[in-house]
Amino acid sequence: WLQSIGNTGLLSNSLSIKVFKIFYAFDIAIKRINNELTNPEYFLQFVRAENMQRKLTGANPGSAISNLVPMSEVKKWEVFVPIKAEQKKLGSFFEQLDDTIALHQRQLDNYKELKKAMLKKIFNQELKFKDQDGNDYPDWKEKKLGEIAEIRTGYTPSRKDKNNFGGDIIWVSVADMKTKYIYDTKEYLSEKDVREAKWIEADTLIMSFKLSVGVLAITKKKCMSNEAIANFQWKNDITNNEYMFAYLSSQDISTYGNNAAQGISLNNESLREIRVQVPCKGEQQKIAGFFIALDKQLEKLVQTVELLKEQKKRLMQQMFC
Repeated sequence: WLQSIGNTGLLSNSLSIKVFKIFYAFDIAIKRINNELTNPEYFLQFVRAENMQRKLTGANPGSAISNLVPMSEVKKWEVFVPIKAEQKKLGSFFEQLDDTIALHQRQLDNYKELKKAMLKKIFNQELKFKDQDGNDYPDWKEKKLGEIAEIRTGYTPSRKDKNNFGGDIIWVSVADMKTKYIYDTKEYLSEKDVREAKWIEADTLIMSFKLSVGVLAITKKKCMSNEAIANFQWKNDITNNEYMFAYLSSQDISTYGNNAAQGISLNNESLREIRVQVPCKGEQQKIAGFFIALDKQLEKLVQTVELLKEQKKRLMQQMFC
């Protein structure tokens, strides 16, 4: 098995010594399994179990590599294992579970690549939608964001006054923008320092524009945000939130920014200068509907992979406690 700060894998017996030398060059420890006593697949899962990982990555102050337990110490450990027949069954079970997880992960990766390809094709207008009569929609118009939206930014109350936080007002930071829709946040504001002009209504498109530039989300509840996040108030009823989420996701927003000490940032003026392609309302709705359906499928696959991984984690905790 291979061990590099707790990461493990199996090597086939057919691999030559040259391959082993390459592995050694990358600080990977190689241990040969006693096949008469131990099933390799079982041993792999045993080493990957949470309890063993904690031991393998335990602090080792004398080592040049932080958190790495030396192999000389690992050799002294006593472990309790079932008979080989049971090892084989357990190893086979977890191997099948790993294969299932890998299959769904590949499906998820393929869908992500499909979405990237479709974003490119649709917004380069290589792929066009037709209206209900089968006719082409009107030509797209290029606009600046400042022409079609009022752009507002959030704020952060003073942290010196703890009473500003811990209320029931949802307060969005970039760390909360890991999913497309925002329902909840890690931090909440109190009403002590609320600024009415800073409220963001539900179903509003928001985007980060400092340091982590171009992260997008859509609010699903009335909320506020910090000063690193802009929200877009459309000036007409033509602009579709879901369309603009998809379009801006396909663009490199950082090209509109300036290099700051901690990375690229935009300001209100550069936000207004961002150029967007705006189809008519009907085509925006069709494009939005297409990506909503694709995102729903992606979310299902994400949930399936996470569920399988969590299931494996629970089973391993029970098996290798």
